[in-house]
Amino acid sequence: MFRILFFVFTVSCMTVLAEEKNLIPDPELKNPSKWYLTKGYRILPESGRERNHALYIERADKNQYSLGGISIPLETLDKNSEYEFGGQVRSEPFGNGTPAQGSLVVQFFKQKKYLTEVWVHSPPAVNDWVGLSGTFTIPADADRVVFLPLLRRYTTGKVWFSNLYVRQKKLAFFASILLPHQPQALTEGNHRFVLGCHVLSLPSRYKGERLFAMVELKKDGCVVQKEILPIRNERVSLSASEWKAGAYRLKVSLTASDGKTVLAESRPEMNVRIHAEAPDVFVRIDERGRTWVHGEKFFPLGLYLTMPERQKPPVAGFSTQDMLNDIAESPFNCIMPYDLYDMNQGNYVGILDFLHRHGKMLICTFSHARDNVKLYRSVVAKIRKHPALLAWYIADEVIPEKDLWLKERTEWINQLDPWHPTWAVYCLYGKGALARYSGTCNVFGIDPYPISSVKTRSIERLHSAYRNVRETMDASVEKNSAGGMALWTVPQWFSWGLYQGKNNELKNYYRWPTEAEALTQSMIGVIHGAKGVVFYAYSPMLREGRYKELWEQICRVGEQLKELAPYLLGDNPGPEIRFREKTDSILAGSWRNDAGKSALVITCDNSVPGKALFTIEGNPEMRSRNGLTRQLPSGEWLFSSDSVNSDILYQQD
Repeated sequence: MFRILFFVFTVSCMTVLAEEKNLIPDPELKNPSKWYLTKGYRILPESGRERNHALYIERADKNQYSLGGISIPLETLDKNSEYEFGGQVRSEPFGNGTPAQGSLVVQFFKQKKYLTEVWVHSPPAVNDWVGLSGTFTIPADADRVVFLPLLRRYTTGKVWFSNLYVRQKKLAFFASILLPHQPQALTEGNHRFVLGCHVLSLPSRYKGERLFAMVELKKDGCVVQKEILPIRNERVSLSASEWKAGAYRLKVSLTASDGKTVLAESRPEMNVRIHAEAPDVFVRIDERGRTWVHGEKFFPLGLYLTMPERQKPPVAGFSTQDMLNDIAESPFNCIMPYDLYDMNQGNYVGILDFLHRHGKMLICTFSHARDNVKLYRSVVAKIRKHPALLAWYIADEVIPEKDLWLKERTEWINQLDPWHPTWAVYCLYGKGALARYSGTCNVFGIDPYPISSVKTRSIERLHSAYRNVRETMDASVEKNSAGGMALWTVPQWFSWGLYQGKNNELKNYYRWPTEAEALTQSMIGVIHGAKGVVFYAYSPMLREGRYKELWEQICRVGEQLKELAPYLLGDNPGPEIRFREKTDSILAGSWRNDAGKSALVITCDNSVPGKALFTIEGNPEMRSRNGLTRQLPSGEWLFSSDSVNSDILYQQD
């Protein structure tokens, strides 16, 4: 999946005005000493959009990359607020090389160490002024925020920036149903709901006050239940008894401490559907985020793919049937065809039949269908009752500002087929982005691809992405619990060099994950609460030209996940792990299968060399799967690794 470049779209929600103050220390560009201007950067008078000052960047050599910008004082920012950054930009090429492309980037640091960033890019070589804007929230552990206008890496030319700004956004309130995970597929009886209630940019006069959610349950346009509930850890919980078949709607409003003064309303109203009974063909996501297929537990373990004939260029001598045959014999139990062509005109039912014969399942894609409602209806009607259908894939890294569009699309699919979950995958994990994404699908997806270049040695940044997702999406009212999150993760199985076109110089800058890195990405995901793993992707292995080698590697990774799956899906918690010594690079988790046997996973993200000394509750007899952990004469276990790696300990009979 490609990383997205975005402009800000209008966010529709009731708002309370915030002060629109530009937080850039020198927005008029009249004090160069406040800016860090490196080679190629200048401030030009009377060159801006209104003949005001402009920040100008020039680069003739695509390999000479530099950054310039300005720090935004942290004391002027609020970590519970949302901010918009932007300005105007125009650019001109030199007539050779890649056309100039301007970017605005906000980067976050902790103790001088890079954490993450958000960005917006202009179209290449825009000779007239265009507006750019993006949105950010500040990571909780950030101690420095830097605003960077720049000329994109490996482009040449001239770019001008004008009217740059960073401003606090207005109050926004986003409510979503976190539990049950499939509110469109409930049967008659009693149900408990957990709602996520996320408040951004709360005006200062309300800070310190306890906020409430006014929840109105409607049927046929009439309010049948109304409650004023205190918001705790951005959650509220309510129960409704004796639900009867029919369509219901939930309206949620944010109120002040009096429970009456409405500060904002979350839009749209949320839909709940109650049915007299469930069909035999039913994929259910339970209260812990686990998947059940036709009454049996199921751990989605899959691959994104494009049919070989549809690749550019097509893969010579390798057909769709060859691919399906390999998958049929592999440890993977599901696939996600990524190309709309394969769904719209290909032999989709035939592929489903093939998968069903081999005990595999399919995630049907709508991610590129956009507004093609006719296509939705046609495909859903054709395959919704097929036993090999696992889920509907509705979105691929869509920007958070399209949250209403996303909610509308998943509602369409839920109406057409309430008995299979919708799944979407996102790559932005700031508080504001996740607040908007919540409620856009039944199962959330995350793809924080950590192997950025040949220089990558650590994958520690995975943790902050998972922690942010868990904080927003977990259905538990208790803070930082990972007991009720519906999450299928997407580990990286490709090299970014494959997407550099004809630029062979850039291809050498990137690399594939190692087999150990692919496994460890997955293990970090399941420790953080993921209940499914779908690798991106199968098709790059064909394009790379060493398919056999890479396929064998990812199948070995898949085999380990397949072995672990019954433990991840177990009803009872695993034994406690007691650490006597542990480096910050270590993360571990334990589970117990339904036969009562335990498994422990321990990972090293290699932010520092990994070492851990620990004991296991009950001191069960365990076996190391990958040989990185050994038991000492004292009875303690020792794990060590000086690279990204992981191990599994299985309880012996």
